[in-house]
Amino acid sequence: MNLERDLSERMLAAETVALPGRAIPTAMVQKNFRLPYDLAQKLKLHVAQQSVSTGSRITETDIVEALLRRYLNQGVSAA
Repeated sequence: MNLERDLSERMLAAETVALPGRAIPTAMVQKNFRLPYDLAQKLKLHVAQQSVSTGSRITETDIVEALLRRYLNQGVSAA
């Protein structure tokens, strides 16, 4: 098992998309999570409100990615 090779193969196979605010395209992978119904509904409502208030399309993925990055960065800086 070669972890570096396995990871690089997965990165090459991943979908590459250009996202707003990113200078270069980013390899994306799909993750599926089960969320409590009430949390999923709050997320859906929040995304709709943000899209209306900003005047640009905001997705659930945008919100979850931003929160996850913030959470993981705080965990790293606290260590």
